[in-house]
Amino acid sequence: MSAPFKKGALPHDPRIVIPKLEDYIDVGALSDGLPSAPGIVDRESKVKAWPMYANGPDPNAPSVIAATGVGDCTCAGVGHFLAAVTAFSGDVPGGVIFTDTEILGLYSAVSGYQLGNEKTDTGCMLQSVAQYMVNTGLADPTGKVHKLAGYFAIGGYTNLELLKQVANTFGGVYLGIAVSDDDMNAFNEGQPWTLPAAGTNVGANGIDHCVILEYSAFGVAGVGNDETLITWGMEQQINQAWALTNIGQAMGLITEDWVSANGTTVNGQSLAQLITDSKNVQS
Repeated sequence: MSAPFKKGALPHDPRIVIPKLEDYIDVGALSDGLPSAPGIVDRESKVKAWPMYANGPDPNAPSVIAATGVGDCTCAGVGHFLAAVTAFSGDVPGGVIFTDTEILGLYSAVSGYQLGNEKTDTGCMLQSVAQYMVNTGLADPTGKVHKLAGYFAIGGYTNLELLKQVANTFGGVYLGIAVSDDDMNAFNEGQPWTLPAAGTNVGANGIDHCVILEYSAFGVAGVGNDETLITWGMEQQINQAWALTNIGQAMGLITEDWVSANGTTVNGQSLAQLITDSKNVQS
């Protein structure tokens, strides 16, 4: 029996052109591209909690959906990403935590969801949530508004070394994935998501769930289930074969805090144009 958690990631609309990292930075150049990542990239251990954010049964959610949750995984993922970047920047010890109501407000603003109306629980595209976070942002319980300075698509979304570098440089990777009933069962039993061998990749049209990549030991000898995703209030391990088959979309999120601390360059390459272009994407 599969776990009673929700999905809610919609496939990307190909008519919407998202700025692609590889068009702005030479990701293959060690000296001029993204900084090389250490053996283990850890963007999760300093985070004190990964709330469910109503993406499944959640006693903290409003009573009309507490028992079931809704398909707000794209918005829960943003909340988890912000927890990681604020924890590791030192801006918020333990990472910023939002209320379920705040995350549901983001979901409603982007998708048109009406609390308690199941027919309006239609999910979101990752890009739509990222664009809203650029334009409007999300207020935490202290009233501080957290915004994105920009975002980008990762063309090589199954390039695990590249995903590792993005997580290391920007604080995480925003992923669209496909989750099967077997995966749901494994999650419910506390087991990693694994495949014996990589099959055909699901592609962008096959995604149905959104998660955040916050830990990678890709390339480290002897580590089998070497990637960790944040989903449904938990840290979920996956292996490389599963990643190569089930990741169908990857995006990098650039927070305003990151720009304030680091400027708009990576290894001397300017991100200014990428940030500007992402602000001008037409949804």
